[in-house]
Amino acid sequence: MSQPPPSAEDVKGKDGKGVRRRRFIQGALVVMLLGILAPAITLADFLKRELIKRPLPKVKIGNKDELKVGEYKVFFYPTSDADFRSVLFRLGQDEWTAYNFRCTHLGCPLRILPEEEALGYIGPCPCHGSMFNIRDGTVHRGPALSPLPTIDLEIGQSTGDIYAVDLVGTPTINGPGRPSRVTEVQGE
Repeated sequence: MSQPPPSAEDVKGKDGKGVRRRRFIQGALVVMLLGILAPAITLADFLKRELIKRPLPKVKIGNKDELKVGEYKVFFYPTSDADFRSVLFRLGQDEWTAYNFRCTHLGCPLRILPEEEALGYIGPCPCHGSMFNIRDGTVHRGPALSPLPTIDLEIGQSTGDIYAVDLVGTPTINGPGRPSRVTEVQGE
């Protein structure tokens, strides 16, 4: 036996607005909860990056002979965590620079488009379109406000091996707005 459909008073409540008001309050509570959780997640991500043990390890990332002028190589530094995806550029015969490869706006992984790279830019970020200067990591186009974190390098004079030795700036938060410091090391 089927039940009769609920009356208008049962659905709306005695004041005629109960269900709509209840749904509104539930929706408002969900939005408030998201507003509280989003900064907490961002803070936890920031603190995770701040806990990187110093001094950072010296990690071999390649050799001078691997890249021609204008080419780049993706690597991870100081750990293999996806947050530390990085990129090494060979800008000239003896001109190198490397950056953490996450947008400083919201941390999306960056990409390199050939037409933008030819103009000297990294990006655009697939999330919001930020672009960065290849030479010093500074912001070319926002919404990002901070430059890319820079990775300092050492290059062995005799072997040509390239090592990442320091990360200056915090991924997705800020960078120094400068090219990598490249030091040639004898005996390596």
